[in-house]
Amino acid sequence: MYETQLPLMGEKEKIKQVLINVISVMGEHFRMGQLIDDFIKRADEQNLFIKEEDTIYSKIKLDNKGTLLINKLIWELIWEKELIINLINNDYMFDSRQFNLIKNK
Repeated sequence: MYETQLPLMGEKEKIKQVLINVISVMGEHFRMGQLIDDFIKRADEQNLFIKEEDTIYSKIKLDNKGTLLINKLIWELIWEKELIINLINNDYMFDSRQFNLIKNK
């Protein structure tokens, strides 16, 4: 399946709120890959990607600028003590090749 990198549009705070909404429905532990996939789906539903007219995209991927923004927003949530990076490898939890995050509740 062909992936198309698309830029995000909208204010940083709106994009952050979408990210927070995605996190709010996830379990206590989740992988970064899962978070990004769910964010892309929600952002697409809310028309936050800049798309060409009359074009159907089979799979959307964040462009480099969008990836950097999402990384910065995740760090903001870590600094705000909303998320914790899981540094302990547990074979029963997740794929150890991805960062795992924990909600700080």
